[in-house]
Amino acid sequence: MLDDNLLNDLVDEAQKEGRQVNCHTPGSDVLGNVESAAESYQGSFPDLKRVSAGAIV
Repeated sequence: MLDDNLLNDLVDEAQKEGRQVNCHTPGSDVLGNVESAAESYQGSFPDLKRVSAGAIV
């Protein structure tokens, strides 16, 4: 993802509405690999649960 401003804005709006959501942009070492990016995220937030791509929760 090169420009995550829109996604960050949506996360911000959801947080203001009381939803517990966050946005994580992985470092450049995993940008080209979805699984590596997901593992990086999971390592940073071990208490969160991974959902399938495109899921609306």
